[in-house]
Amino acid sequence: MSCGDGGIVVRLRRRGQARELVLLDRIGLDEAAAGKLVARVASDTAADHVVRLARPSIRSGFIPLPGGAPVLACRPLNQEAMAPLANWDLTMGDVELL
Repeated sequence: MSCGDGGIVVRLRRRGQARELVLLDRIGLDEAAAGKLVARVASDTAADHVVRLARPSIRSGFIPLPGGAPVLACRPLNQEAMAPLANWDLTMGDVELL
């Protein structure tokens, strides 16, 4: 779904009885604009809830889901330690791709 100079990439799926809208990525939109666009898509698709992988943003309607985040595994290619998770900027699209 696009909006002006940017857009969002989403996927709608059934999870049990619920319709789940997954925000895979946002491109060229700030947090507020992406939140508005996601809300519109969620309403248009009758999604029961929206899932994304990002820091919580109460202003945009995204609250943390305790224990609901994906479990990530890292296999280093060399002897260097993994970069701190706080330095990563993953989206659901990244996690589902891996």
